[in-house]
Amino acid sequence: MTTAHEPATARHAPRKVAIVGGGPTRLLAPFDDPTWEIWAFSSRRWQPPRVTRWFELHALTDLRQQLASYKRGRRTFPEYMRFLRSLSCPVYMQRRHPSIPQSVVFPLAKVLRQFGRCFTSTASYLVALAMAEGAQVIGLWGVNPRCGFEPSHEDYGRQRPALEYLLGVARQRGIQVVLPEGTSLRVPQRPRFVRTPVLYAYDWRSPHAWWRERVRRQWRLRRRRSAADALGGPMGSGGVTAAGTAVEAARTGVEITAGSTDAPTDAARTARAAGVRSSGAMGLPPGRTAGMRPGRSGRLTASGARRLAGVRSKQAVGGLTGRIATARAMRAVGVPRARTIRAHRARVVDVRSGRSAGW
Repeated sequence: MTTAHEPATARHAPRKVAIVGGGPTRLLAPFDDPTWEIWAFSSRRWQPPRVTRWFELHALTDLRQQLASYKRGRRTFPEYMRFLRSLSCPVYMQRRHPSIPQSVVFPLAKVLRQFGRCFTSTASYLVALAMAEGAQVIGLWGVNPRCGFEPSHEDYGRQRPALEYLLGVARQRGIQVVLPEGTSLRVPQRPRFVRTPVLYAYDWRSPHAWWRERVRRQWRLRRRRSAADALGGPMGSGGVTAAGTAVEAARTGVEITAGSTDAPTDAARTARAAGVRSSGAMGLPPGRTAGMRPGRSGRLTASGARRLAGVRSKQAVGGLTGRIATARAMRAVGVPRARTIRAHRARVVDVRSGRSAGW
């Protein structure tokens, strides 16, 4: 509430919103000017001098997975959660979280109703919300989406068109747009609507959630490493893995005997063997796959491979310290789940006793 002694300019001061991300130009944001509201977002390890509102629109599961790997200058997930809990300003999220006392629900329906499905970044949500709340001046600092030209760089190029479209809409509405020097963002005179099939942050479960590609790439790398370790790790003094021996035996028709160490152990061959669909494709007559009963698809299952290997489900495979169960290890190289295919039975001859043991 203004008094009669205040000048007219103070009574009608325009509402100014500074949207601050984690880029280098964040340091140029008007933190010292109290006429600007500071709307900030970033997992970068830094402490803004002043914040009016904080925004974290990623689901916590998505956020936890994205912050699982180390990145220089970025907070880990536990660090970031402690930071969110320490904030005294409102924290806008997809939903309220009891562990974050200041969390409030971001008005997604409101911005979708006014601007449509055009949100490809956190900054685009903030620009739309500032317009919906009647801001007369909108500035962006620390926000400069560019394409990643190297594999080690994250690709922010997908975020650019929708953000520039919203800035163009703001200018058409008579809102002043402030950008720092050095930014590559442009404000178009004639903005064209950019529709996105997946809403950034909200549709994180979609297979088309492009911002999660780095997480998916890391998962694929871990699976390949786990499979290689499971099939190529030492077992005893012979250097032969139980899982690798079992799968190779199924491909070649060799009967597994206790103490045998002369089965091939090449990881690539055993992985290819796990993907063979039938005994005929393996060069064996039907029903003669290492003494196994033919299944409906003729393909090894996780339980069948485990039993061939002679390793129980809770036993670590190939000396892995991570205690990867055999069933998980076999699924990592392409063996389907046992619930989809009837498990095969194997008979392993115990050369010591001369007796055969079946499961």
